[in-house]
Amino acid sequence: MAGGLENISAVQNEYHEWTGCTRDNTVTARSPHVYMLMLQTAEFVSKKYGTSRNAQDEYALRSQQRTAAAKKTNRLDAEIAPLASTMVVVDKATGQTTLAG
Repeated sequence: MAGGLENISAVQNEYHEWTGCTRDNTVTARSPHVYMLMLQTAEFVSKKYGTSRNAQDEYALRSQQRTAAAKKTNRLDAEIAPLASTMVVVDKATGQTTLAG
Protein backbone atom coordinates (compact mmCIF):
# COMPACT_ATOMS: atom_id res chain seq x y z
CA MET A 1 0.00 0.00 0.00
CA ALA A 2 1.23 3.48 -0.74
CA GLY A 3 -0.14 6.94 -0.53
CA GLY A 4 1.19 10.41 -0.66
CA LEU A 5 0.67 14.11 -0.68
CA GLU A 6 3.12 16.84 -1.44
CA ASN A 7 2.44 20.26 0.00
CA ILE A 8 5.89 21.23 1.15
CA SER A 9 5.30 24.96 1.62
CA ALA A 10 2.56 24.29 4.16
CA VAL A 11 4.42 21.77 6.31
CA GLN A 12 8.16 22.16 5.75
CA ASN A 13 9.01 23.96 9.00
CA GLU A 14 6.84 21.65 11.12
CA TYR A 15 8.36 18.59 9.45
CA HIS A 16 11.88 19.84 10.09
CA GLU A 17 11.07 20.47 13.77
CA TRP A 18 9.41 17.04 14.10
CA THR A 19 12.29 15.16 12.52
CA GLY A 20 14.69 17.02 14.78
CA CYS A 21 12.86 15.64 17.83
CA THR A 22 12.06 12.14 16.58
CA ARG A 23 15.04 11.32 14.36
CA ASP A 24 15.93 7.63 14.48
CA ASN A 25 19.71 7.27 14.41
CA THR A 26 19.47 3.66 13.22
CA VAL A 27 17.51 4.77 10.16
CA THR A 28 19.83 7.72 9.54
CA ALA A 29 22.88 5.44 9.76
CA ARG A 30 21.49 3.33 6.92
CA SER A 31 20.16 6.22 4.85
CA PRO A 32 21.72 9.58 5.79
CA HIS A 33 19.30 11.62 3.66
CA VAL A 34 16.07 9.94 4.76
CA TYR A 35 14.79 13.03 6.61
CA MET A 36 15.91 15.50 3.94
CA LEU A 37 13.29 18.13 3.10
CA MET A 38 12.06 18.25 -0.50
CA LEU A 39 13.58 21.68 -1.06
CA GLN A 40 16.95 20.36 0.16
CA THR A 41 16.49 17.33 -2.07
CA ALA A 42 15.98 19.57 -5.10
CA GLU A 43 19.17 21.48 -4.31
CA PHE A 44 21.05 18.20 -3.72
CA VAL A 45 19.90 16.78 -7.07
CA SER A 46 20.79 20.04 -8.79
CA LYS A 47 24.36 19.99 -7.49
CA LYS A 48 24.97 16.23 -7.79
CA TYR A 49 23.56 15.72 -11.28
CA GLY A 50 23.83 19.22 -12.76
CA THR A 51 20.07 19.39 -13.20
CA SER A 52 18.74 22.92 -12.85
CA ARG A 53 15.89 23.70 -10.51
CA ASN A 54 13.96 24.97 -13.52
CA ALA A 55 14.39 21.61 -15.30
CA GLN A 56 13.22 19.82 -12.13
CA ASP A 57 10.15 22.06 -11.91
CA GLU A 58 9.35 21.45 -15.59
CA TYR A 59 9.64 17.69 -15.06
CA ALA A 60 7.38 17.88 -12.00
CA LEU A 61 4.78 19.82 -14.00
CA ARG A 62 4.87 17.26 -16.85
CA SER A 63 4.50 14.46 -14.31
CA GLN A 64 1.43 16.10 -12.81
CA GLN A 65 -0.05 16.73 -16.26
CA ARG A 66 0.50 13.08 -17.26
CA THR A 67 -1.11 11.88 -14.03
CA ALA A 68 -4.12 14.14 -14.59
CA ALA A 69 -4.49 12.88 -18.17
CA ALA A 70 -4.23 9.24 -17.06
CA LYS A 71 -6.86 9.77 -14.34
CA LYS A 72 -9.15 11.55 -16.79
CA THR A 73 -9.02 8.57 -19.18
CA ASN A 74 -9.40 6.04 -16.34
CA ARG A 75 -5.95 4.52 -16.98
CA LEU A 76 -5.23 4.45 -13.24
CA ASP A 77 -8.50 2.86 -12.10
CA ALA A 78 -6.93 -0.56 -11.53
CA GLU A 79 -4.19 0.97 -9.38
CA ILE A 80 -6.12 3.39 -7.18
CA ALA A 81 -8.31 2.03 -4.43
CA PRO A 82 -10.44 4.16 -2.12
CA LEU A 83 -9.67 3.95 1.58
CA ALA A 84 -12.35 4.76 4.12
CA SER A 85 -11.19 7.11 6.85
CA THR A 86 -12.59 9.18 9.67
CA MET A 87 -11.44 12.68 10.47
CA VAL A 88 -11.84 14.48 13.78
CA VAL A 89 -13.19 17.99 13.19
CA VAL A 90 -12.84 20.59 15.93
CA ASP A 91 -15.04 23.69 15.88
CA LYS A 92 -12.60 26.52 16.68
CA ALA A 93 -15.30 28.70 18.19
CA THR A 94 -16.87 26.12 20.51
CA GLY A 95 -14.17 23.48 20.84
CA GLN A 96 -16.77 20.84 20.01
CA THR A 97 -15.39 17.70 18.36
CA THR A 98 -17.25 15.77 15.67
CA LEU A 99 -16.31 12.92 13.36
CA ALA A 100 -16.51 13.30 9.61
CA GLY A 101 -15.97 10.73 6.97
